[in-house]
Amino acid sequence: MRHHTEEVAKGYTVAEVPGGESACLSAYEAAVVGRIVEFYGNQKSTDLSELSHGAAWQATRSGLAPDTPGTNVLSLANIRDEFSELLHAETPRPSAPAINQISPDTTTDDMISQAIALEKEWDPVFDLLATR
Repeated sequence: MRHHTEEVAKGYTVAEVPGGESACLSAYEAAVVGRIVEFYGNQKSTDLSELSHGAAWQATRSGLAPDTPGTNVLSLANIRDEFSELLHAETPRPSAPAINQISPDTTTDDMISQAIALEKEWDPVFDLLATR
C-alpha cells in the first residue's frame, strides 16, 4: 500500500466538485454530508487512506507492487462483502441525522399508510439483511 506523508497532504483542499450543486441537496442530505465531514474532517490523511483501502481495494491490487499504478476495477461482490462486514463491526462510524419521515400534520390513518409505504420501500433492504 502506498503511504503519503502528512506534509504531502497537509493543506490540500477541494474548492469545488465539478458538477456538484450543494444547493440541490435536501435538508436531510445536507445534514448527512455535515455528519460525515464532522466525523472524518479532522482525521489525518494517512488514517483516511487506511480506511479507504480495505479488503476490496487490497484484493484488486493483489500482486501489484505498492507504487505500481493499477487498472483493475473493484469487484462489486468484494465491495458488498467488505461493507457488509463493516456494518457488523464495532468500529466507530458517523451517525445518521434524525429525520421525521412522517409529517406531523397527518391523520392517524395517513400515518399508518405512510408507515406501511416506508416498510414496503425498505423491504428489499430487509430481505438482503435477512440473507447475510
